[in-house]
Amino acid sequence: MTTGTEADLRQEREADYRTFELAGDHATIGYQMGLATPLRPVEHWRDPATDLAFARACAQVVGRFHPPLLDEYRGYAQAQGRPWEEVLPHFSLNLPEGTLSGCTTLARRLPDGHLLVARNYDFLYTQRQRYLFPFNYLVADPHDAFAVEVYPGRVRVRRPAGDGLVVTNYYESPDMRPLQGRRDLTKQIERVRWIEARMAEDVVRDAAGGWAWAERLLRDHAVPVCHHRPNQATLWSLVADLTARRVVYCLGAPCRNEFREWAWPQDAPPS
Repeated sequence: MTTGTEADLRQEREADYRTFELAGDHATIGYQMGLATPLRPVEHWRDPATDLAFARACAQVVGRFHPPLLDEYRGYAQAQGRPWEEVLPHFSLNLPEGTLSGCTTLARRLPDGHLLVARNYDFLYTQRQRYLFPFNYLVADPHDAFAVEVYPGRVRVRRPAGDGLVVTNYYESPDMRPLQGRRDLTKQIERVRWIEARMAEDVVRDAAGGWAWAERLLRDHAVPVCHHRPNQATLWSLVADLTARRVVYCLGAPCRNEFREWAWPQDAPPS
């Protein structure tokens, strides 16, 4: 099953899919990204003053806990010769209304001991730059997997209940949930519960079967996991076997594009 207008499909074909391996401090990495990538166009209907005010408030909070992240954005602005105020709103994705995107990430321990992870990255169809940066909060290696839920001044670590763990963009920890305010989490929670049910019901005996299971799940439209809304579209997917050190990416919506194997990342990026 495939879904999408001809305009959506054209945007997918013309999208800029690249990977980067960078080294250095945050300012250096930001500068390198500024040389290599264009600044994402901002929707014409947005209010620049509102976006900038919200981004400044976010930057003040981040500056208290992790100032080097701001150095990365300053390096980006310097590389492109842009005013700081032009780049800063991108720090908060120009989303002062607090819209939640719908990315889905999961980890599953298979009976043969392999740890499988899978992810759909969802954002706007109009985002042409679709670089493969992992910036969610599922932390996993061949031996363990856990979710990290963070808020300024508060961190909660959530471990799998059984053999699987699902992470989307909302807090599961009870004392963190009030921090989400009045955001509607219905769709996020439905997707998590649906995937958890698949993990409990779908029997997978080895890595090969787990690989096929994960690809099928990322393509599913039942909840959905694979999205096609203008403000929430699945731009790329991955499945990785951390035990066997194998990874496949699907560039574009997984329901209408193929997964292809990529070389496992180097242990250290080049200088």
